[in-house]
Amino acid sequence: MPVGTAAEPRATERGQKLERIRAKLLPTFRRGVSAKRRVLGRALAEIRRGDAAAEETIRRLAHQLRGTGSSYGAPEVSVAAAAVEEAPTRHLERPLLTLLDVLRGVAEGTDRAPARVLFIDDDPDMRQLASAVMGGAGMILLPAKDLDEARTHLSVFDFDCVVLDLMLGHEDGRELLGEVRETRPDLPVIVVTARTETTTRAECLALGATQVFVKPLDLELLGVAVDTTVERTRRLSEEARVDALTGLPNRRAFEAYFDEQQARRRRSDAPMCLAVIDLDRFKDVNDTYGHSAGDEVLRITAGVLVESFREGDMVARWGGEEMTVLFTDTSLADAERALDRARSSLAATEFQVEGDLRVTFSAGLTEVGLDEQLGHAFAGADSRLYHAKGAGRDRVTTLIPTSATRPRVLIADDDELMIRCVRGLLERAGYDVVACSDGEDAVEAARGESFALVILDGQMPRLDGFSALTELRKLPGYRRVPIMMLTSLGEDEHVEHAFANGADDYLEKPFNPRQLRARVRRMLVRSGVREAALQLASEPPEELSGVRTKIDAELVENDSTSSG
Repeated sequence: MPVGTAAEPRATERGQKLERIRAKLLPTFRRGVSAKRRVLGRALAEIRRGDAAAEETIRRLAHQLRGTGSSYGAPEVSVAAAAVEEAPTRHLERPLLTLLDVLRGVAEGTDRAPARVLFIDDDPDMRQLASAVMGGAGMILLPAKDLDEARTHLSVFDFDCVVLDLMLGHEDGRELLGEVRETRPDLPVIVVTARTETTTRAECLALGATQVFVKPLDLELLGVAVDTTVERTRRLSEEARVDALTGLPNRRAFEAYFDEQQARRRRSDAPMCLAVIDLDRFKDVNDTYGHSAGDEVLRITAGVLVESFREGDMVARWGGEEMTVLFTDTSLADAERALDRARSSLAATEFQVEGDLRVTFSAGLTEVGLDEQLGHAFAGADSRLYHAKGAGRDRVTTLIPTSATRPRVLIADDDELMIRCVRGLLERAGYDVVACSDGEDAVEAARGESFALVILDGQMPRLDGFSALTELRKLPGYRRVPIMMLTSLGEDEHVEHAFANGADDYLEKPFNPRQLRARVRRMLVRSGVREAALQLASEPPEELSGVRTKIDAELVENDSTSSG
């Protein structure tokens, strides 16, 4: 086990406890923000009347806000307060006005987020002038005089853009540019330099600079460049999270939203449910009416789902004809009723195609545990979707029938195509399959459910297959459950390591599908799975026979290439 692993659960517990404490204090923090804003406003008025003593109050409150803002999820407060605290007296008003504007947004609970800019220049006059000009354009500008101060700010605050002077005394800004590109590849960096030669500018661009400005600077033009760069970056970030066909959030956006809601739930302990939706016989729609009609069905289905659920419930396109819904602050019973209403609404929807087209969906629904990972929750909902399909489609399933006797197989692989292929192969053979994209999620799934067999990839993020194998063998219920390594790692040391840590079989990729099916059946027979269950596994639900045609073709191609 890696050093430090034993401490991770304790660290997680401490983090969760801290989140709960912050949640209880958040209303007080907001009230405090409103009070501080009023005091700062009065202090600003006093300074304008010539009362220099008010400056001490402003800097004291700015210092407090600088330390607390990020702690409560408002990094813009910390950045704006730091700019006030570090501003010279004669240039104090502009950053103070910006801070007051930011505090108003936080107190009102709005999402206003002005561009947060780190301005790095060793010339104090340039820093002050930039604060006045760019701050006046509505940005929050935090100055830094050298690389050390810039690194400190970057480690504490979340910026939207960095303006970096290339030569900082004896320091070279290219050093920091390289560091930023390694740690924050999406953070725009605008380089300014007094050097006019083309080679220098080309080098900066090659190192990852967004733009290069040559001194003397036109600060208003630089401000426009920062503003447009930040806006473009935000827009591209949003577009990267939207499915182009349906307009729904995509898988990446759903994953981020899930994590956000889980963090929020640690403070509120509110219920949350996850649904996996799959259109019934969607392949028939494409085959009968054409792919353009299939695209239209997906778009209309997306609209029906969005209209059927509340604003806080995220509907996303997971891939293909599969969609996911995250129900926040919702019990399992209420989420099931909402899904049934959406299912009825879609079934009653008329589609403008020749002939009679009625579209339905099946859904698997599960309640999400307070500390449950998305991979494990998705696997639970996906298993219920499988049973909804097997029970006749056009339904919502919340429970896996206790009478189900098909052998259950757990797969862990970070390659989505490989998951589809292996899953399709085993489901076509009649097995009940739960898939995870990481070894850590697989171990978590095994803790909560029983499986007759486990298949692990070797290389995965967070927890690789070999480490997952070790962890699974520690679980009381998995000391004798067959575990197969299915990986592209074929070196002798990997094979020896797997068997030494409890693997029952080892199969290299690319694999022969017939060989995989035979090995799975052999391991299940040896582990004592009843022959009746294996006979049942030879008769998969009719629905799965229809939707796996494409995967079968992929497997046949793989079979022909790997059998030789």
